[in-house]
Amino acid sequence: MSMSATRRFLLSGFLAASVLGGCRHADVMDPHDNETKTYEISGLFSMTGNWNTLGITGNEAARTAVQDVNAWASQRGGKESISWRLYDTKLDPATAKANLLDAASRGVHVVVGPQSSAEVSALRQTADSVNILVISPSSTAGSLAIAGDNILRICPSDKQEGPAIASMMRAEGKTVVLAVWRDDIGNRGLATSVRDYMKANGGAVVGGFEYSATTTDFAPIVAQMRTELDIAIKIYGKEKVAVYVPAFDEVVDLAAAIPADDILLRGVRWYGGDGTVNSTALAPQVAFFEQVGYPCPDVGIGDAIERAKPIIERIQTATGIVPDAFALCVYDAVWLAGMSMLNGPHSEGGSVLRQRVTDAASVYYGASGWTKLNEAGDRAYGVYDMKVLRRVNGTPTWVTVGTWDAISGYRAR
Repeated sequence: MSMSATRRFLLSGFLAASVLGGCRHADVMDPHDNETKTYEISGLFSMTGNWNTLGITGNEAARTAVQDVNAWASQRGGKESISWRLYDTKLDPATAKANLLDAASRGVHVVVGPQSSAEVSALRQTADSVNILVISPSSTAGSLAIAGDNILRICPSDKQEGPAIASMMRAEGKTVVLAVWRDDIGNRGLATSVRDYMKANGGAVVGGFEYSATTTDFAPIVAQMRTELDIAIKIYGKEKVAVYVPAFDEVVDLAAAIPADDILLRGVRWYGGDGTVNSTALAPQVAFFEQVGYPCPDVGIGDAIERAKPIIERIQTATGIVPDAFALCVYDAVWLAGMSMLNGPHSEGGSVLRQRVTDAASVYYGASGWTKLNEAGDRAYGVYDMKVLRRVNGTPTWVTVGTWDAISGYRAR
């Protein structure tokens, strides 16, 4: 990190640390600060399963943050530090829960992750019962916006993402939505949010259904989509209908199951969710996604981009992948957790650390921007970049085509 970028992060860290430590100055340390001790933060990420693009970049973002937090702590004269231990959840809820229990059994008080709302839902009650704090960088299900539990989410929920992508649909002349979604709590929540927004703003919802998360044969899904889309077009006209498919990497298999001469499904505009944006897994079907559009919302970082560039470069150099905002949320989550553990008694459980992280987040401006959380522990203010998969000089690349925020709404680029 450049010196100027380092100073900006340290200043933000100092402000957050002041809140955590009762406005302690950086050169005034507690007696335990003279101890040489390392406190672990565990990571729950999909490294070998679905959505592993974020798993790879998120893990590197966490490793990068650990280096920077420890450098910050050393500059303050402390001898304590944090460390990182990674668990591979494979995006499987049962595995994520087992990983959480293992971390708790080893005395860990904070985990960063997991990625999906299905995983967060599976371990939420366990996190409360064993008193461990869970900070997810990418879970969006509105049904998990529960005040007072041990779950924090450093990203906005579907209560913001749904209106964001639906606003893009409306701006492009779409007033009718046919939603088909993966059967998990996060993508179901997105489908509900988009459908509700469309109906509340004078639009219409036709048909719609979910498919099993274990689906491998998409031919029946394609047949049902074709039937429902045909009805929608006959009623409203092709130009008014949007197909919304919030999913994970399996959407590439759905695309592959649609025949090249299917003028019905390939002749309308598709839209997606945050579970597919920036995924390299969609590259084999880039021609299909170019044909149907399939813009997907990526949590944006707004004017934090200049501050984030050195972090982005470090993660990209290590992984070969440009990190998205969710990965930068991982970086910020590790900073918030690290500051919270290094600025107070260390016997505290997750419920106490929850308040300390929340307080720090209210004044912390990190790689992903202002991390302030709302009453439910979710990011209070969201910005979204709408991205599409396109071939740039022959290489499948995610390209930004629009932006949404709660104040200005959707703006095409």
